[in-house]
Amino acid sequence: MSEVEDSFLVRSYDFPKNATVVDIAGGMGGLLLAVLRSNPTLTGILFDREAVLSRSRLSELNDDSRWQLQNGDFFVSCPLADIYLLKYIAMDWPDAQATKILKCIRQAMHENSKLLIMEPIIPPGNTWYGGNEIDLLLLSSFDGGKTRDEEELSILLGKADLKLNRVITTGCYVSIAEVVIV
Repeated sequence: MSEVEDSFLVRSYDFPKNATVVDIAGGMGGLLLAVLRSNPTLTGILFDREAVLSRSRLSELNDDSRWQLQNGDFFVSCPLADIYLLKYIAMDWPDAQATKILKCIRQAMHENSKLLIMEPIIPPGNTWYGGNEIDLLLLSSFDGGKTRDEEELSILLGKADLKLNRVITTGCYVSIAEVVIV
């Protein structure tokens, strides 16, 4: 399922040439692998805990010069990069912890960096949306995790001196919230 979502996400965003992309808590690196395969001028950093990094798939790229693994904790600090990927992370945490993660990313960002939050974003109005079922799952599985609408996301971002630049629909229920420095 994740590989299918990743293909929608990669096709929906125009990554700048020669940029460094870091996948925060990127797991085995499937999303970063898809980004690097589709964008040959990019380099990438898979940032996660050491135990997770040991299962990285990035060697499948067959070009070890374009990626690196970096052990770390997104509550403490994040690597320097041009583009930050945050897929299914903010939605797992209540506002206080999500704000802390966003502040760590913000500290690492430079003036032109962008943060791409990739998760369901509830659209305005009272219409059916596939992400609503995910919201119910989060409410029952994670203490305080939830899908957010654009207004809730904007408020959360503001607490970390970030702002929502735009929301990109992708053709699946996962959207890309492009975030910039205030």
